[in-house]
Amino acid sequence: MCMLRIYSILVFFLYIPFGVAKAATITEEIPLDFGVIAIVDNNAVYTLRVSQTGAITHDPEIVIISPGVRARYFLSSFPANTTINISITTPDPDGWTELVGFPNPSSSQFQVKNFDTIPILNTDSNGEKTIYIGATLYTSGTGNYIDAQFFTFMDVIVNY
Repeated sequence: MCMLRIYSILVFFLYIPFGVAKAATITEEIPLDFGVIAIVDNNAVYTLRVSQTGAITHDPEIVIISPGVRARYFLSSFPANTTINISITTPDPDGWTELVGFPNPSSSQFQVKNFDTIPILNTDSNGEKTIYIGATLYTSGTGNYIDAQFFTFMDVIVNY
């Protein structure tokens, strides 16, 4: 068994309606992290899910060495008591995101899909809100994998 460190880097985009002069701020407090895992046998596609509530579920072929955590982002300087819409996009139109191995980018063995967040929220009276993001990790099911750190980028869009 090899051990893997798997995490995702989220990139935020703000879509601000015309006429809003206030600059919003998004602070990453905790990145989405699938933890350190080992795969007993990569002969089929297996999953590891970190939900936006923090719950972790996985197939028995995935051994958790160090558990992952949901992403947590703090939004501030938004208009008070305003509805915000959160969406997550990937370059793939079907929503798949391939993780790249470090230091060898050609070692992609994992994909992420089924992002989990609450899509419609309201800021509080201070124009603040904490959002949580989870997702599901899929193994390749194609045999061996290298011992590496794997990562990817996803776009998180905040529209208000």
